[in-house]
Amino acid sequence: MKKDSKEKIRKQIKKGTIYRTKKYRDWRTRVFKRDRFKCQLCEKVGGYIEAHHIKLKSVFPELTFLSTNGITLCGKCHKSIHQEDEGHKRYVRKFMKLARENKPRPTLRRKRRTRRLK
Repeated sequence: MKKDSKEKIRKQIKKGTIYRTKKYRDWRTRVFKRDRFKCQLCEKVGGYIEAHHIKLKSVFPELTFLSTNGITLCGKCHKSIHQEDEGHKRYVRKFMKLARENKPRPTLRRKRRTRRLK
């Protein structure tokens, strides 16, 4: 990643405009789909969920849009991780392992019906 694109991402993070970009929304959707819309800590399905960056996007801007740097958490778990003093650091290894293990769900494709010639 080029230095100027890293700086652009850092500026967007600082201003808070990164959350409105298509790239960020696409990253968030990929993380949710990969984790099957389930909190990876308490395993709550659905409800209010958030995509959490495993490695901080302000420190590692080159990892901001990689789906392996994201994990799905419910609002309660996400809040508790950020409120703990060492909470974020404590979960980094566990989250990286979960992100690698969770495979994207295969898309189901319908079989194409072919006409039989007589």
